[in-house]
Amino acid sequence: MESFVHLRKGKTPRRLHADLDGLKDDELGRGGFTGRTANIYRRHDPTAYRSEGPLRPIDVLSGELKPSDATDANGGPLLMFSNEDCRILLSRRHDPMPFYTRHVDGDLLCFVHQGAGLLETEFGPLRYRQGDWVYIPKACTWRQVPDTETTLLMIEANDEFRVPPPGALGRHFPFDPSQATIPEPAPIDDDGRDEYEVRLVHRGGPTTLYYQHNPIDVEGWRGDNFPFTFNIADYNVVTSDSVHLPPTVHLFMQATGVYVMNFLHRTHALVSPQRRLRRDRVLPRRFAVRRADAAGPDLACAARGSPWRPGEGARASTPQVRRAFARGLAGHRRRHPPPTNTVRRGTRPRPGTALKCGARKL
Repeated sequence: MESFVHLRKGKTPRRLHADLDGLKDDELGRGGFTGRTANIYRRHDPTAYRSEGPLRPIDVLSGELKPSDATDANGGPLLMFSNEDCRILLSRRHDPMPFYTRHVDGDLLCFVHQGAGLLETEFGPLRYRQGDWVYIPKACTWRQVPDTETTLLMIEANDEFRVPPPGALGRHFPFDPSQATIPEPAPIDDDGRDEYEVRLVHRGGPTTLYYQHNPIDVEGWRGDNFPFTFNIADYNVVTSDSVHLPPTVHLFMQATGVYVMNFLHRTHALVSPQRRLRRDRVLPRRFAVRRADAAGPDLACAARGSPWRPGEGARASTPQVRRAFARGLAGHRRRHPPPTNTVRRGTRPRPGTALKCGARKL
């Protein structure tokens, strides 16, 4: 529930997230990015703490993790995080699956961090490449055939993933759904084996089904429930040089308790630490620490209730990039002076991804 009653007590800046005059901004919110919030202005940095216990922040060296599918064609992805709303897994497959699979608890959304290849689905073949988001509906039968070793970040929701409703910028921002790649049906002939294995992936499973024919035997389909790919290079970056934009402007898809967002580099970082009472964050470490060039973990999980702040990695990657952007922006302003608080579309630098889920289970 949101309230129209907003109070201001004590020493506060005139503008939200600005004019802090040495104070430290700490945002306390009840939900992900909705519901009632309070901005608390402190003397000290709320992220300067050490922690013990199950809700402590976690940094992950994902490059050191070895899912079983990295060395065994019959293996599977590695579970990294889970809760009542979603599971987050890591896959490094380089050999074709000798089996088919179905995720029957909910939809599957995968980000192709590295590699290229083919997904054989009931709806038809679907090529993928680096930077693709791959959406697979609940209980869809599919099989992965990599061309090169493929690293996938896999998000399995307990509900269906939905495209967020269009906002003030229109239905083609931050992305145009017409740029998604949708498969054409192409049944696969039997190859002479006695039976075909289909693994049902679910909590408490797996369960295995065996068919005497190839399960990819679909001659045609129609409807609005189908797999697709969408490349992050086609994602429009929404920025503002004058106002703080909530992270939901970068929302790609959402399910109950799960927000999946594309955080792309901007000309300035968010500076307000935030505490969410009902949400955790899993995101690339350069967006979660103060130093973008720090060696070590590349994924970070900020537990619900713990202060978190975007780091230098949320800015443009180098001073040269920032200066070039600033020069181009200044020239554009001279030619086209924008009105106050105009939201602008930015450039498309190197991407990062972030997702939010309800409450982690360690």
